[in-house]
Amino acid sequence: MTEVHLSIVGKGAVQAAEALLSSPYITGTWQPVGGTQREQIQSVTVHIFLTASGETLSKQIQEWYQRYKQSHAENKIEKVVLVCKGKRIVVEDSSFEDIHQLLV
Repeated sequence: MTEVHLSIVGKGAVQAAEALLSSPYITGTWQPVGGTQREQIQSVTVHIFLTASGETLSKQIQEWYQRYKQSHAENKIEKVVLVCKGKRIVVEDSSFEDIHQLLV
């Protein structure tokens, strides 16, 4: 089982993390980076255990990112960094193929 980490920054970080982890293909946890009250948290780290194929997870991450990147201001995310096997990419600058390559 591969472990994947995401760093999510933005006012919608908590909601975005919870939405990502609600997928039946993704198992993991999130924790805040700074801040103690839910409404003050603007950065979270997500730990995902890869239980689906790299292709399925890549698609889920890309669709999830687009949904939250275009959200209303209170749910918007500004930056997501994906880390797997010691390599990292900024999701905004990455294609499906880039994300898939990192995960497999």
